[in-house]
Amino acid sequence: MNVKFTGIVREIKDWNTNQKGEALPPEKVTSQILFLDRETGGDISLTYPAGHGLKVGQDVTVDVVVKSSIRNFRLTLYVQPVAKSK
Repeated sequence: MNVKFTGIVREIKDWNTNQKGEALPPEKVTSQILFLDRETGGDISLTYPAGHGLKVGQDVTVDVVVKSSIRNFRLTLYVQPVAKSK
């Protein structure tokens, strides 16, 4: 599924430990990013892999492929890496 919108980064939560408080390996670290959608004024929350390069307050145009997952009765959207063409 594609998600595309223009907005502002409102909040970034880094998830780098598991439920026991142990450090996760780098490939498992994610960031939950909350955006303010400029068109609707609503919030959009996406989970990105580490190294996303976004900062709070940054204006962004988001155009990503996501994988959806329902956990604890909440819809979660995981941003998928896009293969870069050469």
